[in-house]
Amino acid sequence: MTRRSVFVVVAALVLLSGAVSAFAAGSSQSSFSISPPPIASPVFGVKEKDFKVGAMYLNMESTDPGIDFDLSGYGVDFVGRSAYGDVVAMDFAVGVVYLKGDFGLPATGPTGTGGTGGAGSKLPLNGMSIPISFNLEVQPFKNDVFNVIAFAGPAFSITAITIDNVPTVIGITVVNESITSTSIMYGFQGGVQLGFGLGDLHVDVFGMATNLRGTQSTSHSLGGSESSDIPGYLTTSYGADFMYVPWGLTFSSILQEAKQSDQNGFKTTMYQLSWSRKF
Repeated sequence: MTRRSVFVVVAALVLLSGAVSAFAAGSSQSSFSISPPPIASPVFGVKEKDFKVGAMYLNMESTDPGIDFDLSGYGVDFVGRSAYGDVVAMDFAVGVVYLKGDFGLPATGPTGTGGTGGAGSKLPLNGMSIPISFNLEVQPFKNDVFNVIAFAGPAFSITAITIDNVPTVIGITVVNESITSTSIMYGFQGGVQLGFGLGDLHVDVFGMATNLRGTQSTSHSLGGSESSDIPGYLTTSYGADFMYVPWGLTFSSILQEAKQSDQNGFKTTMYQLSWSRKF
């Protein structure tokens, strides 16, 4: 059992070091990906069932100085877990997040106007994201003070974003239109959570890697649509949970970073307040 437990922890750490909200951008496609942590409660026991419901707030911004982008959002998520012993469990997580922000137009002409609004112009955007995941959890070590949970499984994300007041040239006339982009992403996630029991307080730190790819369809309010593939990209998440055990209340702080290339990067800061219960 000891050798098997050590193998599980090492394998999960290798997965994290090989990586690990967020956002992927390119000249022809872009997509949001938000990944709340999928752990229902910090520890599980034989035949236990857990569920957690939480409210979250997030802020997303570009780490590329050439992209003027800022987004905030709020939403809810639900996590359910069924343990088959004190070592193995399965979980399911789903969330709904409302997003709102703005996107800065780049300069496109010699004077910075170029018929597209000019440098410094802001386009309002809003939308919704639905993250979904399934995970196998392995708890190789647990005692009254410390425990380890490694988890891995498929992840999905459905996102729809609308950008309003987009300047579009028709003939010699500039008109505004709305552009709606819908993306369906799929891939794999995995991570490790380390928990520490301190009386009525349980403190957990975790790291998670999510790799997603998918397709995107874009429609224009003035007519026309197109679709494209979104290449695979990696999101890394790090965070800490502080749980007051008697009430089942947990406060989480999470940092997610995504990069598709050296020029495309986004950082998401997420805060979550959740309540969990065991059966």
